[in-house]
Amino acid sequence: MAINSRGKFYPAKTSEDLKNAFNEIVGGIINDNSKPITGYAGSGTTNIRADLAEYVSGYEADKWKGYVYSNVVAKTSGTKSANPAWGIINGQNPPKDRKTTADKLDELASVSTRVILTTNDATGAAVPFEWDVGVGKLSAAQKAVFNASDNLGEDRVNFLRGDRTKEGNTAARPFRERASRQGDIVNSSVWYVKGAVSNFNLPGYTSFLAAQKARIPMVYVGGNDGMLHGFSAVDGMEKIAYVPKGVIKTLPLLTSSNYAHRYYVDGSPFTGDVDVGTNASDWRTLLVGSLGAGGKGYFVMDVTKPGTTDNSIASNFTTNATDRANVVLMDKTLNKADAVAAGSDEADLGHIFATPVVDEANPAKTTQIAKLNNGRWAVIMGNGYNSTNERPVLLIQYLSGPDRALKKIVAASTGTNAVGNGLSAPRVVDINGDGSPDVVYAGDLKGNLWKFDLLSNNADNWGVAFSGSPFYTATYQNAGVSSTQPITAAPTVKANDRGVGGVMVAFGTGQNVTEADRTDISKQTIYSILDSTRYKLVSSRLALDTSVTVSPVGTGTTDLVAQTLVGTAINGDGNSSGRVFWKMSANTVTYTGANAKKGWYFNLPETGERLLKTMQFFDNSNVLEVLTQVPASGGNSQEETCSPSPQEEKQFRTLLNIMDGRKPNVQVMDLNGDGIYNTADNQDRGVSRMSTSKGAKGIAINKRIIKSGDDSLARLPEQALRPSWRQMQ
Repeated sequence: MAINSRGKFYPAKTSEDLKNAFNEIVGGIINDNSKPITGYAGSGTTNIRADLAEYVSGYEADKWKGYVYSNVVAKTSGTKSANPAWGIINGQNPPKDRKTTADKLDELASVSTRVILTTNDATGAAVPFEWDVGVGKLSAAQKAVFNASDNLGEDRVNFLRGDRTKEGNTAARPFRERASRQGDIVNSSVWYVKGAVSNFNLPGYTSFLAAQKARIPMVYVGGNDGMLHGFSAVDGMEKIAYVPKGVIKTLPLLTSSNYAHRYYVDGSPFTGDVDVGTNASDWRTLLVGSLGAGGKGYFVMDVTKPGTTDNSIASNFTTNATDRANVVLMDKTLNKADAVAAGSDEADLGHIFATPVVDEANPAKTTQIAKLNNGRWAVIMGNGYNSTNERPVLLIQYLSGPDRALKKIVAASTGTNAVGNGLSAPRVVDINGDGSPDVVYAGDLKGNLWKFDLLSNNADNWGVAFSGSPFYTATYQNAGVSSTQPITAAPTVKANDRGVGGVMVAFGTGQNVTEADRTDISKQTIYSILDSTRYKLVSSRLALDTSVTVSPVGTGTTDLVAQTLVGTAINGDGNSSGRVFWKMSANTVTYTGANAKKGWYFNLPETGERLLKTMQFFDNSNVLEVLTQVPASGGNSQEETCSPSPQEEKQFRTLLNIMDGRKPNVQVMDLNGDGIYNTADNQDRGVSRMSTSKGAKGIAINKRIIKSGDDSLARLPEQALRPSWRQMQ
């Protein structure tokens, strides 16, 4: 995000360009329901809106079948209907009347036409995911994994490519029967990319934007069939798939008739535009993917050329040696069982679960891919959890330059913070609005909120702010015992407007990573803390103003003001029946004078409640939308399985001003369900917290006004949270 932002830039050369710019509609990520297994089952579906279409992913858990389907969204009403370009199945009720990507794959007469790539672990080269003997295919070690002791390796690879002739659980057909060629999509979020989407006022970018206007829009998502899939957003046909080398060791398990669910490409992909040129600009759109629960590390692909709608630019999504080398740029993925040398870069790579952190002014763009102050382009990530070294590390993977090196900034290398830890999703902040990140905030599993200083044009000078100390450590005191509170979602940042300068850094605590997390009832908290660091210009560059001494806030709540629930719960009426609403306190937070405070906090009141999703601002205001949940619990899974627990999770929405934690000044929750937001909804001073229904849906129209059926809200984006699957053991 940019604190001193120049706004979103649309290079519009014609009136049509300008009209298209104003018509841009991009919504949030939503949950949906899928077929239950036993007891309670959430779906894990995600939704992203772009242009006037909607792309929804999900799975059928009893079959481990995944899919993506598309809806058309009416421009004025927000009504959804099946996208006819993807195909409609007559005689079925929505959403089963929509053809999905799984249908498209299953309709293929031959899977030989599929473009599926991987990385040869011996040569590091991108190769077709095929068995054939010859140059540029799987390595001998990779083939040995598939052969096991029965010499069915070639058949297994063909099965994974989609061949179904060996399904049947008989001697002649020894592999498991699948409901579809496409595997389940559980935790991977859909990412949509069309043309260039950034606001760069940099050499060559306007030309790149114009050249990419006709690029085929694509939907990328990871699957637990072992692949990242790239589907055409026009018709749902698969254009490319990639098998990260880190999942190959366990891929043969997918063919077993005794298959128990596993995660493979479980992380969420995202893209960004990058200038990889040296002497002249050379713009590309790069994709960064991760394995989530399926493995450690990440991979990078060039997805600039999926083809164009006018055939002006040919696709390089082929198995041609030159094309595949240009598409797969690096693969730094590991199986979690891989032996890793303690001193290697790989020793700091963990399971990266984070969903992409997007630009609040332009949700089609991630802030994690950027041109840094040293002039190089990079992707910025937390190193994730359960790495060999177990310490929190900021990863800066260069995407331009001759070496594409990995720069690491270690937050803690010794002590308790360097054991059983890992860095979570980062918030990248551009202080002066020049397009380059200056600082990064990120939390870890030990409750530390770290600040990283990237101000210098010399990367050797980058490091952990506050002389290597955390900016804040989140703890909860109970009966004299202090316990740390893990931070797994990215912080949210906004310039302080209360006359003291600096920025407010808001974050919440809680995790849902291990089996034990589902039933953990440790108290979790929402915090918003003032970072009063001052900056100045030195030779036209931003630098720290060392004339003002700023110390980390430390830990505890002595310098923070508590906000709490007040009164009793209020039951909703009408269309809001079944919802429960609460009022919040309005305690004053003073940042100046003898009683100056450093921020505020709100202890989440429900037992087991936690923040797992990055907080967002509503409609460019100071109001945070806080989506929290109590994970489903009651089951006990001893295997790496996606089996749901029988007890349904709970979800809550709370609206809090980032500056002081108080409720919005206008009423935006419809307590009586009449669709009108007026004094009848105020109930004295108004409500700003509510329970939300599982699988809630919403459609963003007219400046983010929401039409959401029984979940009636005013000017508030409707989002539901993911189900509570176990991630790691």
